[in-house]
Amino acid sequence: MLLCDVAASARRARGHTPRRRQNLISKSHSIETDRDDPELMHHVGRIEEHGNRALRVVFNNSMDPVRIVTVYSDRKMKGRL
Repeated sequence: MLLCDVAASARRARGHTPRRRQNLISKSHSIETDRDDPELMHHVGRIEEHGNRALRVVFNNSMDPVRIVTVYSDRKMKGRL
């Protein structure tokens, strides 16, 4: 997986590890296609060690290697997972 500049910056600022992103993508609680760009996928999962916060990983699955566009805590998903 390759991180775009925005995702790499967010990872450094928030402490998201490659292992956590990979686990989230493989064990997502919610998988959505982006409403504006069908090549982008949104995977949302809980981070147990952070009070079950929802982490959203947006990535372009059609690229090789897969390119992560952004990673962030999704407050809108609180209590929905």
